[in-house]
Amino acid sequence: MLVRLFASYREAAGRGHFDMELPPGSTVRDAIARSVPAAMRDRVHRAAAMFYRTTRTMPDVRRLPLLARHCAEAVLREEAAALYLQLADEARERHAYLDAELSYSRALELLPADDLRRRLTARRGRGSMRYRIARYEDSLADLLEARTLAQRLGDRALEADILLDASTALDWTTDFSRSRELVDEAEALAGNAAHDLLRARLLLGKGRALTRAGRRAEACAALEQAARLATPLGSEAYETLMIALVLLEAVLPELGRIDDAERASAQAIALARERGDRLHLGAALNNRRNVLIARKDVQGAKQDQDAFMQIGRELGILVNEYFGEWNLCEILYQSGELDAAFEHARRAAEIERRHPEVVTQAPIAVLHMARIEAYRGDEAQARTFLRTIEAWLQQAKEEGRASASLTRSEQVLFDMVDLATRDATAEAWEELLERSARDSVEQEPIEVADLYGTWALRRNRMQEARRAFEEAARRAARIPNIMDARVQRGLAATAALAK
Repeated sequence: MLVRLFASYREAAGRGHFDMELPPGSTVRDAIARSVPAAMRDRVHRAAAMFYRTTRTMPDVRRLPLLARHCAEAVLREEAAALYLQLADEARERHAYLDAELSYSRALELLPADDLRRRLTARRGRGSMRYRIARYEDSLADLLEARTLAQRLGDRALEADILLDASTALDWTTDFSRSRELVDEAEALAGNAAHDLLRARLLLGKGRALTRAGRRAEACAALEQAARLATPLGSEAYETLMIALVLLEAVLPELGRIDDAERASAQAIALARERGDRLHLGAALNNRRNVLIARKDVQGAKQDQDAFMQIGRELGILVNEYFGEWNLCEILYQSGELDAAFEHARRAAEIERRHPEVVTQAPIAVLHMARIEAYRGDEAQARTFLRTIEAWLQQAKEEGRASASLTRSEQVLFDMVDLATRDATAEAWEELLERSARDSVEQEPIEVADLYGTWALRRNRMQEARRAFEEAARRAARIPNIMDARVQRGLAATAALAK
């Protein structure tokens, strides 16, 4: 039958039934298909669908997309929708996020409006794929619609699950405050009836929020519990386990658990590679920075950032480039390569300027540049950068962007630059030292004390300089860092001037 139809197809072409003028974006195949009479076109697609349902001459990975397309064209909507949902789930399992997004979209075109359950599945699936391909606003719109459908179905557990998806999407956009709010909403919805996977996801969301807030010990407890719950659940909990490990490799070094962090890092990287999950492989390489810094491996930390950015370029994820640039800036700044550090900060600041969607809280790259200039002693330039940040935050406030603000640790750094660029009092510095011991993260408590000493040295306030560098040395003795040489230079300088 199919052979006869193709013969008729060619005969129609011979009689001049085909209009070969191609609209923009069309292929020759599309133009020919549109030129065939509708009845013949439908017969061809139905015959093709019949062929691809039964043929065993090609693997399913090639057969099923063809079957789905011909079913859709033949208006076999139910069969086509089911096939596209199947193809979407399979693509998601392969971490082929764009393929999955396209298949979910096709399913949504075909599903009837009253098929709430499957429309919810497709909306949620597409939303989850879209933040993975950096379509953040579209992702959140899909997830909001999926939540509405879950509410219409009266499924509170599913609604909570969708809120956790949206929370993850918001975390990718650095909208940490709204991300945390959605975790809280999800927890209230789930109540005490949450199943193990949902409980693991809730713990992960709480641990991630605590990490963003700098509450490392609490974050670690939640993340380790999430990983324990997720481990026996298999493939359905893979991403929950993966993200918990990625966050633990960043948090554990600050708690002095370097070996545990190294094990979490190795497990995360192995899992991602085993599954072909380049999205989370990039995240694992990025967060291994803290493990490598604890091991004083500056070169390894830089190489991981390069790999993280390369994965972002291959996947089309600008956030990787942004975070990679300012992580490289921080590594170089802390290890004493100031010119190179400033160049990476400048590149990150350019991303902030040209792509405001990647920075929803504050322009942190500009704060990096202010820190570098304060340490160099260019006080006027450092203060210019502070004014830039203040203007950005004020504009965000006027525009009603509630999430735009400095975190507690970032506020400490902002205030540090402020004190280091004017004639501040010893009492103001001491108060900042106390605040940094409580609120700062990673190597920042060392930096605050070290910059205080550097500033005091420049002003010939020798007793303050000595006390500040001694405090920096005490902090460096207990915090994994690559700032030892910098702190020792400060101690040596005060000793030399004291003679």
